[in-house]
Amino acid sequence: MSSIVAIVIEGPSARREELEEAAYALGVQGLEIVDEDVGAPRGRVVVRLWVPSGDARRAERRLRSALSSVSIVIEEVAPMTSAPRHVPLGRGFVVVTDAGEPGARWRARTALHLAGSEAFGDGAHPTTALCVAAIERWPARALRRASVLDVGTGTGVLAIVCALRGASRVIATDVDPLARRAAREAVRRHGLGDRVIVRAGMPRERFPIVVANLYRDVLIAEARGLAARVAPGGRLVISGFAASSSREITGAFATHGLRVVARSRRGGWGCQELTRDPAP
Repeated sequence: MSSIVAIVIEGPSARREELEEAAYALGVQGLEIVDEDVGAPRGRVVVRLWVPSGDARRAERRLRSALSSVSIVIEEVAPMTSAPRHVPLGRGFVVVTDAGEPGARWRARTALHLAGSEAFGDGAHPTTALCVAAIERWPARALRRASVLDVGTGTGVLAIVCALRGASRVIATDVDPLARRAAREAVRRHGLGDRVIVRAGMPRERFPIVVANLYRDVLIAEARGLAARVAPGGRLVISGFAASSSREITGAFATHGLRVVARSRRGGWGCQELTRDPAP
């Protein structure tokens, strides 16, 4: 087995919350939720989490003890040692899964090297692409010398994109130690250690730009805390939820003083850009 494995839980959609709670009880946060809106069989939900291979059997036993009549499978995470893969990201970036530089086809794009990372955010997922597209729509002056907060950074791809587009400081947070390790390595690889800080906890200050690519339930549960980090006149970009949940997401953040200024969707996934209006 590789150093990291995936545990895949599949059950009825009605038990989604129960499956998520059982996964959280293991102390992991690197979850992927797939429901029927984004590819799961009708009436089913799939919860995928990642753990060190040495902990996999113990985690599997705990899940089987907590959950009955669901499928629980351990899947090996294939190492990225095959042919280099190039994933175009937004208008100006390409994710490269090896140590080399992209070929002539991608010369006009800035290369993002995320080789060997098991954390979420390799550029292939529609929610990552949606967030990058939103960031690229901002005028260069909006990011230049700005401080940015990236919540749930995963591989650090969004934090790196913000820094490369001119942000003077990016705080990248993730509760998952595997993600933080991947993000720190990616930041080091891109020579951005002086501008991108990877940490576990959320800072208390407010930011002109906040990015959060998290799944639906976390966005709703953390709406208050995320909204509190947005400065007056600032922007919050959120994704990670099915487009069908867009109205629910909008309502959760409206309760805390944020309004939607832009929406987008791709492959059944949604993205919103919100703002906190300046005080009159």
